[in-house]
Amino acid sequence: MRFAEEVLAINQAARQPVDVSCFMLPQSRTSGFVVEIPGRAISVDQLMVNKADVEQLRSWLASRITPEMLAEAAPPRAPAPADTPYHGLAHARHAHVPLADVLSIYIDRNRGKWKPNTLHTNSDRCAILLELMGNLPLKDIDRGALWHVVEKLRKLPDGRQHVRRRFKRPETTFTELIELAEQHQLPRLSTQAIEKLVDGFGEIFTWAVTQTCLTANPALKLGSEVFSSLGGKRSKASQDRDQLSPDDLKLIFSVEWFAKGVGTKTKEGLYYAYRPYYYWLPLLGLLAGGRLNELAQLYLADICCSPSGVNYLDFNLDGEDKVNADKDGADAQGASGQDKSLKTINAVRQVPIHPRLIELGFIDYVQALRKAGHARLFPELQHDKTKGYGKHAGSWFNERFLGKQLGIKRDGRKTFHSFRHNFSTTLGDADIPSIVKSQLMGHSFGKAENESRYDKGRRIDQLAEHLGALNFGLPDGVNKFSITDGLQAVSDALTLKKSRRSGVKRPT
Repeated sequence: MRFAEEVLAINQAARQPVDVSCFMLPQSRTSGFVVEIPGRAISVDQLMVNKADVEQLRSWLASRITPEMLAEAAPPRAPAPADTPYHGLAHARHAHVPLADVLSIYIDRNRGKWKPNTLHTNSDRCAILLELMGNLPLKDIDRGALWHVVEKLRKLPDGRQHVRRRFKRPETTFTELIELAEQHQLPRLSTQAIEKLVDGFGEIFTWAVTQTCLTANPALKLGSEVFSSLGGKRSKASQDRDQLSPDDLKLIFSVEWFAKGVGTKTKEGLYYAYRPYYYWLPLLGLLAGGRLNELAQLYLADICCSPSGVNYLDFNLDGEDKVNADKDGADAQGASGQDKSLKTINAVRQVPIHPRLIELGFIDYVQALRKAGHARLFPELQHDKTKGYGKHAGSWFNERFLGKQLGIKRDGRKTFHSFRHNFSTTLGDADIPSIVKSQLMGHSFGKAENESRYDKGRRIDQLAEHLGALNFGLPDGVNKFSITDGLQAVSDALTLKKSRRSGVKRPT
């Protein structure tokens, strides 16, 4: 509206205040008014505006705006977003924690619940992982970093401890072991061994996830992935070791202590290169099918006689220090640091003593040991805090006897555990009932398990009948054990053990 009178007329007609906006046309003294007429709605399409006037008004208003006015009217600028820190698979608060700290906590928090052998194994895994991966912060540990570790594992020599002893470098690092393997063309870790190590790394990272150090396990299922990528082929447990051939058995059981029933004395008349377990352990492995550690840890109280007069070995878990440890297959020599150990509850069994063992003087020797005041079948064996009584026996048989003395290839295929394969195969070839074979081997009985719980005395008699009819390929020519010399050898071994502890040098 151009005139004030029109506005007043509208106000009076409405009998109430109305909203009025007054404006002046640019570059003139002419005023205008915008009034809301009560009771009448005016839509946008009913408005008539002079375009020229509007443009003139807009231009005039724009010319009056200064840069300061624009700056003041502008909304505040939002701050630039900060760069998001990279945490990888780690939780933010643990992203920069070094791997060494995590591994140290992992060992410390689990130490109390692990057996000595498990503690040793897991500590070794942690040492390998830390050295080959480097002390990375958790944020940098991913699957790619683990694959770099796998490439280094492929270069590690098999039998790391043996390599350290061979080159007289007990403190050799894993990197130095790789260098030795390359320099001397040593056998490398098997695909199965690499898979086992990687699976062990996975256990560490699974623990780290449970402790909220990581959001996910970078090694999840990596072991099987590595195994496949390296062309590994799965084998049955029975294929992990070879049987000993007739020629192998002839070679083993023709050495001096089998041919004569005793080893050789030193010039002073002492036994320092012969131990009674040299004679009895191979025979027990072949004719009783025992695992190395469960034989090495036998007590004299474990050699029993049934009411009907059947002598037998009682592999049991009686006593505070008897726990599971012996393993079949690739881990045949695993053992705990406890005083006695068995693989599984199925290994708790009674095995008749083969007639040939009795002929060779086994029961007579047991009685002589009892009379001499000994408690164990092999008192000359040292107990290792992580590997049990079987460690030193295994080192002697597998490395020094089979390897150095007999020249049998040391590729892991033929070991003390091979006797057990011979035992099992002989039972199978003789068509022995499955429940009998399972009980003799210390395997799960499956559906026949309940039957095994009844009438142990009678079952021992039945087992003795089956066992006594087989010779398990033992060659002729094994002479009877010399008990007198055996007792002296035990005494000499204990004297030597005592002198080593006291630092006294042995006679030469």
